[in-house]
Amino acid sequence: MKLGVWTTVLVGFPAVVFTSDLPETVLRSRDLAELKQKMRRHDYGAADVERVPDKLFQHILKDQMADAEWKALDHYSKLMDAGTSLEFFRSCYAALVQQPLIFYRRYMSGDATALDRMVDALTYDFAAYERLTSDRIREYEQRYDQILSRISQERRGLSGEQVQRHDTFVRSAQRQLEQWRIRYKR
Repeated sequence: MKLGVWTTVLVGFPAVVFTSDLPETVLRSRDLAELKQKMRRHDYGAADVERVPDKLFQHILKDQMADAEWKALDHYSKLMDAGTSLEFFRSCYAALVQQPLIFYRRYMSGDATALDRMVDALTYDFAAYERLTSDRIREYEQRYDQILSRISQERRGLSGEQVQRHDTFVRSAQRQLEQWRIRYKR
């Protein structure tokens, strides 16, 4: 019986250790091919490079100040190709839906790359994953409007530079949402 418990501990332990190395692995990769090779050597709990943002967001959603994961996301965004960008935008969108203020709060704390991730979330092309219908377009549009409305409410109590940062974030997000509407409301 003790052997079974010991085996479980040994099998579970490496995943915890390697998961904490994932941001460093991403940051040290020069391209997706190199990242893919490095991922084969370790068990990061992600089957392929397209799932790396999901793994990074898992940690960020628990600890929004996870600096290494935020830096790794930014670096990953610069490594992307056409195929991985679609998955990256989906990952950003999924994080936004789970925590609508995640990118806003990070941006307001001084990380300008969080605005890029917000734009990425609003760039998500849901039609690549599900059937494009007018009802689905309306659902996504309402969800985006609710999120931007909630972010806009965060302006209360801000002053000085914080108001400027807030307004920059909201204007940028609204511009991206308008681009989204143009794409789907032809």
